[in-house]
Amino acid sequence: MTDTALLQERVGAPATDVYDQATENAVVTFQQSRGITPSGNPDPATLTAAGVYDPIAGAARRFQGYLQGGSRPGTFGRDLSTAMNQVPWWGYFVVGVGLSGLAFLAYRRRGPQKPPEKKRKKQSKRR
Repeated sequence: MTDTALLQERVGAPATDVYDQATENAVVTFQQSRGITPSGNPDPATLTAAGVYDPIAGAARRFQGYLQGGSRPGTFGRDLSTAMNQVPWWGYFVVGVGLSGLAFLAYRRRGPQKPPEKKRKKQSKRR
């Protein structure tokens, strides 16, 4: 069933699958019965009242609870992504090379670390 036929079924118009004058008249009557400003056009308020359109179903899953009266979802990931997009790729490259250089200099200054030697246990002489 197409969206037009479903709308016609919900507003009481003959299901011809064509948005004709009979459908427009049925939509106006439906809008008046629901307290919606009658325009004859299937606007979101009309489609929601007819049960053809659910605005919450089109929202992202994390916003659906918020739209139904729940708590507001966090925005940390979005904000972090936005901040990271403000820095060009070469900025990260320069920082990476700089930190690698500092690590190399620290290694050269301190020198390679030798693993600690294991102490040998003294063996007692048995007679």
